[in-house]
Amino acid sequence: PVFKPGTPYFYGLLKIHKLNLEQLRPGVDIPLRLINNLTRSATSRSDKFINFRYLQPLQEVFCKDLLKDSTEALCWLEDHNSDPRKSEFSSFTWDFSSLYDNLTPELVMLALETAIEECHPDWSTEFTKWILDLVELSISSAFAKHGKFWYKSLIGIATGGSLSVSLANIAVYYVLRAVVYDSNNTPSALVGMKRFIDDMMGLWIGSQEDFRVWADLVNSQLNIFGLSIKDNEEDSWDFNGPGYFSVFL
Repeated sequence: PVFKPGTPYFYGLLKIHKLNLEQLRPGVDIPLRLINNLTRSATSRSDKFINFRYLQPLQEVFCKDLLKDSTEALCWLEDHNSDPRKSEFSSFTWDFSSLYDNLTPELVMLALETAIEECHPDWSTEFTKWILDLVELSISSAFAKHGKFWYKSLIGIATGGSLSVSLANIAVYYVLRAVVYDSNNTPSALVGMKRFIDDMMGLWIGSQEDFRVWADLVNSQLNIFGLSIKDNEEDSWDFNGPGYFSVFL
């Protein structure tokens, strides 16, 4: 059948979890995440195909730090339960500030090309170019309408496209590999770290102050790529001291 594209539009998701208990009052301004609904965009069919057939499998091979769901997170924590140092473990979480808004198309395309080169040397030059061209077309055509006007992100990539999560995962791993996972940048106090898109969790042996120094260093290096783990200069990480891990498991 002939595919007739529709009109992409915006809608908002309420980020109630960003409010603390004191802020949860009638009339409060709740932060909003703007979603670009591209389910019937001009590239939606090719997006769905290449994502299901190629990009999702690629991210699973390239991104060594991904967790699919909370069950995998629990299994990962349980793997550390037999570590004799577990009474010294502190746990931490952090999330990226406005990830999709700050992932530049240039960074996304570089990360994707790197992932393909490393994980699929069997893909021909022509096939790789075909994939990259389709992804670039999808990113560049991610417009949506609100009222009488059409809008497009000036910096980042769309939140709500079929390719968005896979591209974000590949780009974030590409950056974290350079900033954190490279052996020259991984502190001995870091027991391990896992990720669900832009939400991180990890285990740490050391003081909270040592963690803060390291997290600030990581953030400064992320800034080079246009990313941040701070919200308006406020830390977006949580640190739970020794004993929390043992109680949890």
